[in-house]
Amino acid sequence: MINGTTYHDLLIRAADELDIPHESGYTGNTRTNGYIRHSVYKYAREWNLCNHNDYQNIAVNGGDSGNTQKNINALTRNQQNDHPLLMFMELVGNDVCSKSFDGMTTVPEFKTNVLKLLNHLDNTVPAGSHLMILGLADGELLYDNLHDSLHPLNVTYANMYDFLNCLKISPCWGWLNTN
Repeated sequence: MINGTTYHDLLIRAADELDIPHESGYTGNTRTNGYIRHSVYKYAREWNLCNHNDYQNIAVNGGDSGNTQKNINALTRNQQNDHPLLMFMELVGNDVCSKSFDGMTTVPEFKTNVLKLLNHLDNTVPAGSHLMILGLADGELLYDNLHDSLHPLNVTYANMYDFLNCLKISPCWGWLNTN
């Protein structure tokens, strides 16, 4: 239901690219609108209060295995003096976000890029750190379960995908595609 407060935080959401980085499943640290009830950071903080505000979210919308190398350089830790880290790396699927199949990251490129990221972390983070790598979602499974569901704009996801692709403004042709 649209009311007087529906868009009260629209500028903030737009600045965050319609994401809520401070309420992610890994580094969530606020209770603003009740979106995030659980996060790894909250559990770590409950377990040991020394974890308070000891988190970094260096994610970026549009990150793929290639440009994530630049982003990971923002990780600030001292390999000799800092405590071990618990890290999460999730390359959600932007390697397939392209205007055509020809522009997508190839499997060998993806492997090379991920190995570079792992090598960088191995030479940057303190000993004893742990990394959890989350795999890509299966686009076919997502499509099979969502294509006839209603998008928030009250059309099916399939129709929304086709519409965005027809206008050539789809944020990710490789994922948001009825083909």
